[in-house]
This record gives sequence, C-alpha cells and structure tokens, in this order.
Amino acid sequence: MTPAEIDQLVAAGLETRSVEFKQAGSWADVGLRGKLIRTALSLADTRDGGVIIVGMKVDPGHPGQHLPDPLTDEQF
Repeated sequence: MTPAEIDQLVAAGLETRSVEFKQAGSWADVGLRGKLIRTALSLADTRDGGVIIVGMKVDPGHPGQHLPDPLTDEQF
C-alpha cells in the first residue's frame, strides 16, 4: 500500500470490512495492545487481509466516521 492510498483511507475516515482504525496509544497499554492483536488476527482471517491504521479517533459529531489523532513521538 502506498502512502497516497493510506492518505485516501485517512481522509475518507470510514472503516470497512478490510480497513480498521485504532486510537493512538502506548504499546504498554495492555487494552490497546489486545485490540490491535485481535484486529490483526481477524483481518488475517479474511480473503485479502486488511489494513489497520493507528492514530484515528471517533468523530463525536459524525457517528461511524473517524478523525486523525496522530501518535506522539513517545507512542511512535
């Protein structure tokens, strides 16, 4: 996947069957780590796999849509 394709997914802000967004956070956060692992396993079990984009948050004004919430240097 190219950077331009990732940019398009982020700009659209919508999850699909093969695109999942996760909030920014530390790998030390056991809850977030579990969600990322479960999502990766779930996408690996689909025909064409998928993409997990970390650093997106739910848009409170538009249910079902997401906004960029970039990782901090520490989280990265």
